[in-house]
Amino acid sequence: MFIYGRECGNSFGCTYFLQIRNVELTVTLIWKGDFFEYNEKEVKEIIDHIPGLTDILKVAIYQYIEKTNQLFFLSYKEKVIMRD
Repeated sequence: MFIYGRECGNSFGCTYFLQIRNVELTVTLIWKGDFFEYNEKEVKEIIDHIPGLTDILKVAIYQYIEKTNQLFFLSYKEKVIMRD
């Protein structure tokens, strides 16, 4: 698995990319006040169709995505607080 962090962010959300077994996975976050949403259904569907991934590895990928989403959101909130 190759993970690289090419992140594009703005006041509406951010997008980052993961490459898993030659499949590029795009995770798109949208800021919703004190929360965020992301394209979870699309991400899950893509991960479920990557050949050769064990359930344990899938769980690890989902956990990585959740933690990364939280970090991007905290970074965004920090920027908003510093700006205000």
